[in-house]
Parts: sequence; C-alpha cells; structure tokens
Amino acid sequence: MSDVPFVAPEPVVDEIYDITRKLARHISEMCPADGDRRFKPNIDGMIKAAIIAGTFRGSDWIIVYCIEESRWYRLNGKHSSLLFSDENIPIKKPSGKVFKCRYIEYEVQTWDDVVDLNDEIDRRESSRSVEDDYRNRSARIVAMDGANDTLIKMIVGGLAHVHYGVGFGANSTSKQRGILLKENQDFCAFAMEILGSKKKFFQMTAVVAAMVDSFTEDPEAALIFWSSARDGSNTDAKSTERKFQLYLIDQKASVRNGRWTHALKVACRAKCGAAWKRWYKAWVKNSPTPRKRLTKVTSRTKSSTRTATRRQAAKKGLK
Repeated sequence: MSDVPFVAPEPVVDEIYDITRKLARHISEMCPADGDRRFKPNIDGMIKAAIIAGTFRGSDWIIVYCIEESRWYRLNGKHSSLLFSDENIPIKKPSGKVFKCRYIEYEVQTWDDVVDLNDEIDRRESSRSVEDDYRNRSARIVAMDGANDTLIKMIVGGLAHVHYGVGFGANSTSKQRGILLKENQDFCAFAMEILGSKKKFFQMTAVVAAMVDSFTEDPEAALIFWSSARDGSNTDAKSTERKFQLYLIDQKASVRNGRWTHALKVACRAKCGAAWKRWYKAWVKNSPTPRKRLTKVTSRTKSSTRTATRRQAAKKGLK
C-alpha cells in the first residue's frame, strides 16, 4: 500500500442544475459503486419531509467515470435522486421555484481511484461511517461476498490489531485499515470460513488478531485448529481445543458485561497465541509432512514479503 495520500482530481463538470425528472432518474438508476451504503429509510424520510415543506436545500449528485472499466458510477445522491424520480414528489417549492442540485462529474483511471475518491467525498458527508468505507473496500473481494458490516469490521479489526496495535484507531486511518482487506485476501477467505458460522464467542478483534498470527505461521494447521475450537469437534474435555473454546466463551461474557478493557484485549490475544502454540507443537510432531515456519507478521514494512508468502501457503493449505 502506498502511503502517498490520494489527491482528488478536479471535476470535469461542477454546475448547479435545476432538478428535472430526467436528471433525477439518470442519477438514481446509475450503477452505484460496489459497497455503496444501503438505502436508509430515516434519511429518505427526512429528505422527503424537507421537499414537501419546501426547505430542502439541494444535494450534491456526484458521478464518476472509470476509464479502466469504461463505466459510470454514482458516488452520491442516491436518496434525493430516487425521491425526485417519483412523479408524486414535487420538483418545485411552494413558492414555485424549482429545486436545485449541484451536479458533479469526475473521471479517474482505476477502480481503486473510484474507492479513494469515494473516501474523499465521505469526509464531506457526515452521514457516512467507517463501516461504509470498510464495505466499499471489501466489495470486490470474492471471498467476502455476503459478509455483513459486523463481520467485515471484525476482520478489519483483527488485521489492524496486528499491524497497528491494540489502539489501532489512534494509529491509523479508516482508509489504511480498510486497505488491509485487499492486501490480505487469503486471510479474508480463511476468516470468512471460520467466522461465518455465527459463533459469537469468536467475534472479538483480539481473537481475530490471533487468527492472523496462526494463519501467517501455517494456514493449513490454523484452519484445523480454529475449526475444532469453534465446533468443539474434539470430544476430549481435556484437549487444548475444548479448553480454549471454554476460555473464549468466558471472554465473550466479559465483552457483554462491559469488562472488555485494553489489558483484557492484550491478554486475550496472548492466551489465544499460547493455546495455538501448544496445539501446533503437538500437531507438527504427529504430522507426516515436515512443517516450515512462515514469515511472521510484525510490521507494515514487511507487507509485500508477507503477502506473497501467505498466498503461496494458502494455495496449499486452503484447497
């Protein structure tokens, strides 16, 4: 990932237009950027009420042309353009004046530029959230198809926990954290396999961070270990996996009771790591195939080497 900040291009068109049904339908029917935030009835209701009252002050209707894909995308204006497309919604104020919009067109080279431009626009739109950004970043990761906002946020949190530390919110931007999804697509596939079961006691950022650690060390073994801990498939009550499962259930109770402190997060990741080490040592001893330790994630500076190593291992471990 480049640390050079994205600089939004100058608009190709930036004009104030009278709102018409034709223009409104052109915007509302345009393909949204992948990961576009969902339709929100409360926002729709507020805009509709303002239009009826004649107090609606207009909206920025923003679209972008992606040269790489030869395609237009809508970046802003979903709710208001959809409303003005309706023949039953007035396009004139009670005074007789036509409602106006700010119509903006951009042109960018790649899909990544579309996402970065959307981020830039998000900073001006107070109604957008960090979750909107993460959803945009995950939209084209095949393995994350169907992931809800909670699951996406959990996977981002685990990766950020490893890369930026427990207090990653203060050490990184939402864009930097979101890009981790693209840089770690093999882990995303692994995490979806484990977390997609809806076992709530797994859904903690410190636990997902421990998953990153184990996946980096040995993807094949990590899949076996975490699947067993999740499902309780080892019926031996004294086994590492069963004891670990009970520990995670207890930790989730701490989260629900509001006792999930910074110290507990650090301790939880360490405890998960210790359980993995114990299990992995025994597994390697009994494995007929010699295991080779992979490069461990330690910092953002090792990103390219780490990603290449992980992808090679994932091809063997997740077939």
